[in-house]
Amino acid sequence: MTKEKALLGWEQYIESSKYSSWDEVVKEYQNYTTKQWDTSLDSIIISNFKKEKGNFILKADLFSVLATIKAFYKEPCSTTYDNILCPVLLLHATIPIIDSSRDRGLHQIKKNINTIKVKGIKNTKHNVHWDIPNSVANEILLWKQGNYKIY
Repeated sequence: MTKEKALLGWEQYIESSKYSSWDEVVKEYQNYTTKQWDTSLDSIIISNFKKEKGNFILKADLFSVLATIKAFYKEPCSTTYDNILCPVLLLHATIPIIDSSRDRGLHQIKKNINTIKVKGIKNTKHNVHWDIPNSVANEILLWKQGNYKIY
């Protein structure tokens, strides 16, 4: 994807993230989770929005989001991997099952960070902590206790 296309896409996303009701927010964000919507997801998601004149508006600041995207194109994150010397736990989604960009990224990270454990959390989409929060918490606790193998 080109820098220009990425910037335009993110700008459109941020500017279109205005909803006239909480039900509209739920309808949109249900696409990002495998979990049936409930009050716990409400409490997680609500912090991402501000309410103005009856509308729910994504809090993400356009300038900051675009600056982050520009930084990725100026210097890819991969240039820092060799400098990561501490243990790393990377939990990732498994839906969609086939995701070539995710697979390439995971391969590159595993190749360049010596102290990393990579684990796919079954039946999760982009925000794994939304879908199966207890499993995510358990993985973190096990890793933190040192009961993990560094790959």
